[in-house]
Amino acid sequence: MRNWPAIALLAATGILHVYQFWLTPPSLPMITTVLFGFAYLGIGIALIFAGRKALWTARIVPAVGAVLALGSVAQGQQRLLPWVLPFVMVDLVVLWLVWRQRPTET
Repeated sequence: MRNWPAIALLAATGILHVYQFWLTPPSLPMITTVLFGFAYLGIGIALIFAGRKALWTARIVPAVGAVLALGSVAQGQQRLLPWVLPFVMVDLVVLWLVWRQRPTET
């Protein structure tokens, strides 16, 4: 069974992470955000096939992304921009959605 809400959220947030490249001056947190955007897009596509590795990747990468985003704000590397908290909230929702799903055999 595919987790379409998680797939849709990962694809949407991946596109928005990449779009941030045109909204923010270049910095290390912005480049990291764009790289995570590409990772989220890839994970969203991989979840369509619902493999065990894709599901575990979808469980780990958003958690790391949320921690890095909040950590960079806490350390003063970036300001608390309007999209940081929504990105973290989407990460948490994706984590909740994928932790409820049991992996299929692959």
